[in-house]
Amino acid sequence: MKKNLILIFLMGLILTSCSVTKNSYSVSRIKTSIEQYPMVADIEVGEKIEKTETWIYNPFIINNPSLEIRTNNLISDMVKSSNADVLIEPETVYVKKAFGRRSITVSGYPAKFKNIRKATEKDLEILRCDSKAHAKNVYPINFNDKYKENKITKIVRKIKGFITY
Repeated sequence: MKKNLILIFLMGLILTSCSVTKNSYSVSRIKTSIEQYPMVADIEVGEKIEKTETWIYNPFIINNPSLEIRTNNLISDMVKSSNADVLIEPETVYVKKAFGRRSITVSGYPAKFKNIRKATEKDLEILRCDSKAHAKNVYPINFNDKYKENKITKIVRKIKGFITY
């Protein structure tokens, strides 16, 4: 009797303990992107302005702002003080002087955006012409007798492609 109970218990345990589940599904990614229609604006450019910041550099002070942060802060102050939207063609001059004295001078043209609008067909035509003028020229590789055979030309010859300038 005990053997039968143990046998029934083991059979019940074997039948109930193993269960096979099978899930099947597929995922397809949906590529989403937002394309912005070009916007154009007129720019009103002001007179050239210049601002200088001077400080004493101490290597033992841990929280010294970097040169990039100082430059960006100076440009931001210039834009804010001239009531402009952007500083066009900023020029930066960094000078190290004796005994840790440092100075940075930024100059540029403050500009304000006027008449921001959605690009018209005429604007798009102008943008297309302008982008062609600034596009990189692509020249096909041509190995004539005038080129010397060296390691670089051998590598380039193996890579069948184009060189962009």
